[in-house]
Amino acid sequence: MRKPNIKIVDTLIQLKNYEFNSCINQLRDNVLPMIRIMQEEESLKWFCFLLHDQLQLSDRLLKNDENFYIHLKLCPSEGVSISDIENLLFPECEYTKVVELSRIAGIKKSILRNQDWLNAWWIIGEISELVLNIIEAHNPNKKIGSDQFMQFYHYATNMISLGGQFLMIPFPIRRI
Repeated sequence: MRKPNIKIVDTLIQLKNYEFNSCINQLRDNVLPMIRIMQEEESLKWFCFLLHDQLQLSDRLLKNDENFYIHLKLCPSEGVSISDIENLLFPECEYTKVVELSRIAGIKKSILRNQDWLNAWWIIGEISELVLNIIEAHNPNKKIGSDQFMQFYHYATNMISLGGQFLMIPFPIRRI
């Protein structure tokens, strides 16, 4: 995946349930096929998704909306228009708008290459791609389970030796 442009399509897919396997199933059913179609058509330069609620989406949701959403950001490839991307969205997408990428909470802009937020967004996109790859690598008729999923993230954190233990795994990693 390449670094995104600043102007992107921003859309939401309401989560049916905020439980782990329900989220995985919705990513598998609603996000993965849509992303893969856009990638196969070479319409998509970059994408990312995050899970958000009304607190993070207060600019477009009613204050009493208690739902969680897959917050999907999509950057068209060169020569593909924003409206082309909007036309490829699945019917589950709602509250769609065009936005400009900006800061990411908790990330220090001062240490990003050229102090460019787009570098941080590129990494978030790579992580999103990794999540979809993990989902895609599993049998669609079987539950992946949080333990299986988190074991993949253990290997990712192992590569940079984060204290010898990934915090999401409730048992210590044995030291040799």
